[in-house]
Amino acid sequence: MHSGLRPQFILYLLGIILMLSGFAQLFPAVLDYVDGHQNVRGFLLSAMIIFFIGACLFFSNRGESTNNIETRYDKVSVREAFFMTTFGLIAISLASAVPYYYSTMEWSFTDSMFEAVSGMTTTGSSVLHDYSVASRGILLWRSVTQWIGGIGVLAFAIIFLPFLKVGGMQIFYSGVASNANKVYTKIHHVLPILIYVYVFLTVLCALGYFYAGMGWFDAVNHAFTTISTGGFSTHPAGFAYFNTPGLHMVAMIFMIAGAIPFVLYLQLISYKKFVFHKDEQVKIFMTLLFFITVANTLWLAFRHEYFLPEALAKSTFTIVSLLTTAGFSSVDYTLWGGLSIGLSFFLMYVGGCAGSSSGGMKIMRVAIVAKALVNHLKTLTFPSGVFALKFQNKKVNQPLLVNVMGFLCLYVVCNTVLAVLLALTGQDLLTSISGAAAAMGNIGPGLGAIIGPMGDYSDLNNSAKWLLMAG
Repeated sequence: MHSGLRPQFILYLLGIILMLSGFAQLFPAVLDYVDGHQNVRGFLLSAMIIFFIGACLFFSNRGESTNNIETRYDKVSVREAFFMTTFGLIAISLASAVPYYYSTMEWSFTDSMFEAVSGMTTTGSSVLHDYSVASRGILLWRSVTQWIGGIGVLAFAIIFLPFLKVGGMQIFYSGVASNANKVYTKIHHVLPILIYVYVFLTVLCALGYFYAGMGWFDAVNHAFTTISTGGFSTHPAGFAYFNTPGLHMVAMIFMIAGAIPFVLYLQLISYKKFVFHKDEQVKIFMTLLFFITVANTLWLAFRHEYFLPEALAKSTFTIVSLLTTAGFSSVDYTLWGGLSIGLSFFLMYVGGCAGSSSGGMKIMRVAIVAKALVNHLKTLTFPSGVFALKFQNKKVNQPLLVNVMGFLCLYVVCNTVLAVLLALTGQDLLTSISGAAAAMGNIGPGLGAIIGPMGDYSDLNNSAKWLLMAG
């Protein structure tokens, strides 16, 4: 690795990203062409412009980047990786916003960017209020952006972050193709398997939805947004529109599948090792899911909101959706009262497992800090005792602990600052706090009447929308 920047190499990669984005826009264009909708023009115009810009960047910077390409990737520095991530996300979000801007919905640039950024980051916050004005191509494009964003999040988290030692992700270094100790080698060997797993789970999810009662269009769209834990839907009511227990069960299974470490899928395929039940993150994840669901179910039954079976069904779907950060809604859980709202806030911050497509602080980091605090309390009680801090049967050394704690502190500080800035734009306290948590945790819906599970972000002013995009 080196500390400098290679602008030509970064532009070369941006070119690839833009060409892929332009190509992907042809699929919703075909759908709108079949439907005879005039949005096909916007998609085709956008696809041509984006692909042309990407091709120019690719070919004009190709010479240097293709010479000894393995060395080029293995020299990726921390600065370079963050520049590539930042500019890559900005570039693909701009590219994804063009179809919205040129559609018949007549969205502003701010709304177009908001929807695009929300899709590519798999957040699921939406400014789409009237679904009747959106063509099927637009609805498909929303789902595609989340699906692409999901694979992008996974690739970066599993391939790059362990090398860059960011947020404690180096704990996965030996968990993914341990013989692949260079970036290029991981891209060459791990990325194809990762994509295969991602596509395979998406196909299974779509088939599950279809055989549980969804039409093909809804099934494919929701499969895209379930595996990516994104949460976009083809209906304004979300999963409340599909009042079928079978569909809710399929959704929960694949939301969980998208929120557990994809490292485990890679190990299953590469080494034929089924270790899901042994993984510490998965065990903590399932334990949290169980106890919080039980607590919320008893709370609803105690409040006489529902009979016990219905309380269990609604609680389970909601808790799974929040913990995986998918953000699907089957009911307005903000009306459930104090305990449910408190649990919702807690789940917004925790999120799913590290190395998955879910958002939040990640269970790995929260667990490491919790164990460190327990060890500190033990030290106060038994001053002469020696207590080793371990996670996944690996010793957590001081630099790693500092890394994780620094990440969580920065997360909390940024979340607080974002909430304050949202309040300064004129938002009420609940909207500001929950909106900040939902944006940073990639949840989607916040709490309250405006951005809650049955609301959307269309009524927020432009300043608030840009702040949420930055979050």
